[in-house]
Amino acid sequence: MRRFFDTLPGKLTCQFVAVTVTLPSFTLGLVLRAQAQFVTRQEWAVMPFVDDHGGKLGPVASDQFQTELSKAAQSFNPPIDVASNDQVNRQIESLGYVSPVVDQTSLLRVGQALRAKVLITGHVVNSRVVDVDGGKQAQVIMTSEAVDVSSGLPINGAALSASSPVRSMSTSDADMLADALDQAASDSVQKIISQTLPVGTVLNTYVNSALMNQGTRTGFENGQTVIIDRGSLEVGIGKIEDVQPDQSTVKLVKEIQGIQPGDTVRVIFQVPHVASNFTNSGGVHIIKPKSHSNDSALISVLLVVGLMALLLGGGKGSSTAPVGGVVASALDNVNTNNVPGVQISFSPDGFAKSSVENQQFLIFRSDVAGTPVAVAPGHSTVGYDSVTPQTGLTYDSGVTPWPQVACVGGPGQTPVSTTALVPGRPYTYSVELVYMLNALDVPGLLNSSGTTGGGTGGLSTGTTATGTTGTATGTTGTTGTTGTTGGTTGLTGTTGTTGTTGTTATGTTGTTGSTGTTTGTTYCWFVSPPSSQSGQVTPIAPPTGTSPANGATATGPVSFSVTSVVTASTPFTASYMLEVSADPQFLKIDTYSFPVFQSSQSGTVTTQAYNLNAATTPAFIRNASLVYWRVGGANVADSPGPVPDSLGNRFVFPVSGYALKKTAVP
Repeated sequence: MRRFFDTLPGKLTCQFVAVTVTLPSFTLGLVLRAQAQFVTRQEWAVMPFVDDHGGKLGPVASDQFQTELSKAAQSFNPPIDVASNDQVNRQIESLGYVSPVVDQTSLLRVGQALRAKVLITGHVVNSRVVDVDGGKQAQVIMTSEAVDVSSGLPINGAALSASSPVRSMSTSDADMLADALDQAASDSVQKIISQTLPVGTVLNTYVNSALMNQGTRTGFENGQTVIIDRGSLEVGIGKIEDVQPDQSTVKLVKEIQGIQPGDTVRVIFQVPHVASNFTNSGGVHIIKPKSHSNDSALISVLLVVGLMALLLGGGKGSSTAPVGGVVASALDNVNTNNVPGVQISFSPDGFAKSSVENQQFLIFRSDVAGTPVAVAPGHSTVGYDSVTPQTGLTYDSGVTPWPQVACVGGPGQTPVSTTALVPGRPYTYSVELVYMLNALDVPGLLNSSGTTGGGTGGLSTGTTATGTTGTATGTTGTTGTTGTTGGTTGLTGTTGTTGTTGTTATGTTGTTGSTGTTTGTTYCWFVSPPSSQSGQVTPIAPPTGTSPANGATATGPVSFSVTSVVTASTPFTASYMLEVSADPQFLKIDTYSFPVFQSSQSGTVTTQAYNLNAATTPAFIRNASLVYWRVGGANVADSPGPVPDSLGNRFVFPVSGYALKKTAVP
């Protein structure tokens, strides 16, 4: 064997075996190295900033921020990629938007078009150039916010002031402000990198809660608002409770897709608001959010999640709409007036239940465009439409349709449509909610200085008390002595015959009134997207009994005839049900339902003949000498059908039945 190894074939064989043994390990190392190097980076994009004073500093600030973010891209964990300003501007232009884009819906559409994971938005809240030590210095207040494009929620941000170096008086203000914005951008990026919001994982789920694997050690605190996601899909919103060092409980506030173990729990970043004025030292004053009974952070999250559902769904509504479960059912007795019509029921979801105040539910019908046919109070869950609609009713109009971000301080009043229902014609219904929110609770409405911006996205109302402007001029000079007149403009009075030169009286300068302070709370009015019923509803007049006559006596099997709910002008297939009761109120315990039959016939319909004393008939019918009968009707295509009676039968019955005498069977 040793001699073989010393030969050329033996040496080649040994080398081949060695390569064969080591090649898998070498290949595995290359694969692992390649996998380690192949990491998909998140794409971040910086949107043009807004100059809150209407100047031209917004684009300068966003350019500086993009430069600083690109420099620091490797410092993120994991590293990120940053879109160029040209990419962002081209995408804004291609979507037909005007820069800077301010409403959140449009911002998120730009982010989606760029395929960005995170958008940076910002405001130059204030700026100035001041004299310092024989030179001058620029100072700025700037805010920035990192928004997750998939959810529309803030995940990071900064609010700070920055200054330029002191320069000579000959340096232009524009150069000074550019230096200050450069410093603000650099400080903001470093602050964003340093801020790590806690993230946890769901371990187990319970009824309306979930157990998470993180607690106080990683920064979770009681009362924090969190969003629960599964990859890029938001599945729920919750609040942190019962925090322990290494675990905590998430109470579910809104379940969107159903929570399951392995879902990620993220704390929502609370975007700081700042005052627009500088402090005495040139710094920034952070405004602490006020405590609201409606939990502003939670409402903001619900609003944004609702906005995202609308955005991603093309504005067609979704399970996150504030009104759900819309059901329209035919009714024979609207408001106890014996008038046939439709009952529309609905259920507000978690958003509507937690809003500041539900004002009014607007009920729309398919044959009337743009105007509701009925309204219901904000505390109600049902409304009615009728063949004889009420007149004189108005609805709250002119409010902002969500998800547009603008503040209307109060609605107008517009008459409700009085277009009557037509019995036998099918309809569909939808419901919208008019609601009111504190302006501070509307995401995207307030600019980063905490004040309202003008134009789109700003408040159109809000009362500000203004001080009274002082008198600007003095009192008029007095008349000169003995016929001498004092000049009204300070001129010397003319000399009288024996009089002396008049003197001019100088009035004191009026004081400038002090600026009033903003008082009270500003509320914004919105109207939700429509929520529609899933089926149709057909209002019908209840069948009227024609035979046997009221009070007649049955001597054998009886056929029951009623007017048809179908007319020649409104053809459809109807279903009918006969009910016979020992009680005139048709109580459940005393009422028997006979099999359903269908007919498309108009005019009169007749049941088959029934022997009310047959052994198959309940004893409470056989034993009675006086019974009551009625027939109900419905369109077979309606879903879910008319309002059910005491037995759960979905038919439109007459309010009162018809008496029928018969022989009682012991």
